[in-house]
Amino acid sequence: MRVLLYYPLVSPPVEVIHQALLYWDAIASVTPLDREVRRAATSPELRELGERGLYHPMDHFRLFDSALPDQEFTGRIRAELHRLAARQEAAPEPFDAYINSSKWSWSLEEVVVRLGLGTRLPGRWSVAVTAGTAQTVIGAAARIAAAEASRGTTAYIPYTDRPVAHRAARELSPGALAGGYEVDLGRVLPLPAPGTPLSAVLAFRERHEDERHRLLRAVHRLLGELRRDYAHPAELLAELEREISAAAADYRAAGTALRMAWRTRLITVAVALTGTAGAASSLPDWATVTAATAGAYAINVATTPVRPLKTRRDGHDFAYLHHAREELG
Repeated sequence: MRVLLYYPLVSPPVEVIHQALLYWDAIASVTPLDREVRRAATSPELRELGERGLYHPMDHFRLFDSALPDQEFTGRIRAELHRLAARQEAAPEPFDAYINSSKWSWSLEEVVVRLGLGTRLPGRWSVAVTAGTAQTVIGAAARIAAAEASRGTTAYIPYTDRPVAHRAARELSPGALAGGYEVDLGRVLPLPAPGTPLSAVLAFRERHEDERHRLLRAVHRLLGELRRDYAHPAELLAELEREISAAAADYRAAGTALRMAWRTRLITVAVALTGTAGAASSLPDWATVTAATAGAYAINVATTPVRPLKTRRDGHDFAYLHHAREELG
């Protein structure tokens, strides 16, 4: 089972919920331990999905707890916080975001407050911070949370719509700098048009389960093969062209038959490579971009530096970024 782990907030936008229902087995997010605070932060859509067993609140993870003793990671995130503090001195930002105290350790909270990146709120178990601080801190721990939660056949894959949080998840996670790919799958994984009710998306998911799994298998096969055969992305796309294009066409056609209007949005997948130094040296130049086409669906594959986890589970070392720019499809 593949679960979309949304971060840095508890409740994602509606389009991310649609994405999870159409292309994932379930959705999850990191939530506060306090039940009342958790319920207040959870959207009605997530509560409905929770009743259906499709939403998994992850309330057992605590950032920078003793379970995460990695000194390199803590040193890296502290350095990033100092950089944010220097930027804050030059151009102050408002404390317009919050991190619940049950989500992180006291020592990290002390650092944030001491650097002037946050302030404790009287009478509340939370700290007001800048949006950049919240996205950086939670984003940096997202891939660790995913790895800790993944067990057996269940893989939690980080997914966000915030570029700052996505960068933190890639670059501040433990592990040596290595190569990786950025894959744009927006045209392969379309979304329902704005205003589509949750009930319609759920009905489509149940009615076209076979088509959904067929497309997911094709996409994840592509991402998995890219991790192993990183030197020849164009050849891989050519090999999987028929499988991907046929699965995507059938999925679109199924939605069209139900009068579901589709649209496309940029969806970038960061694929960390299986190797480290050897993999990076085998990649083309960092500026190289390979534009390939699977049938009528454009798939852009670009090389970029990423920081993969030291320990991978089930071979799914992917991180998704849902961009805001959209096109009508």
